[in-house]
Amino acid sequence: MIDDEDSDDNIEDLSHSDIELPDVNDTGRGTFDERLTTALETMRNICDRLEYLRQFQDTWMLNALEHDGVSFFRLAHNCLSCEHRQNSTRGVGPKTWEQSTANAMFYHSRPALCDRDT
Repeated sequence: MIDDEDSDDNIEDLSHSDIELPDVNDTGRGTFDERLTTALETMRNICDRLEYLRQFQDTWMLNALEHDGVSFFRLAHNCLSCEHRQNSTRGVGPKTWEQSTANAMFYHSRPALCDRDT
């Protein structure tokens, strides 16, 4: 018979992980810098883990990521699209009140490579 205490010793204790998980219900609290730092750390951590998960070719996880992260991916796409159009020397610049990119209205684009450090 297996002793319960011995079997518990073989299980990794995830409560002492090196990662502090953010409280998803704690939005809007703290300074801007604290909130942004938490968001960036969370994104970097999950990206590292997704890179690890790539080797397993788990379509269920990918489907969950695409389904549950759709609003984040839409925002990211819109911000990057606005930045590309603002830095492009060709074509029409982005419209401020364009319906499809309204969620990226307050995104500040990085300057074009040729304009950086000038």
